[in-house]
Amino acid sequence: MHMVSERVHIVVAAEERVAYRSAAERAGVSLSEWLRGAARARLEQAESLELRTAADLDQFFAESDACEGDEPEPDWADHLAVMADSRGRGLPT
Repeated sequence: MHMVSERVHIVVAAEERVAYRSAAERAGVSLSEWLRGAARARLEQAESLELRTAADLDQFFAESDACEGDEPEPDWADHLAVMADSRGRGLPT
């Protein structure tokens, strides 16, 4: 099977280019290979988050619930108090 390659042009800030090239060098690959790998990983991540079936949705909520822990969530009044306190900080006196 013969794969046809195409060139893709992307625009990045100079600082990003330096960071990407450094990461590629640390990984021992070319910048192009590193970028392809990063794009592939991002695509796989996005596809893994797609909920296509009821079982996918059940698994998502089960994993989400497992991350929550056993402590009860604060009351809404507590949330409002924290937000009000936060709004007051840093204001000129």
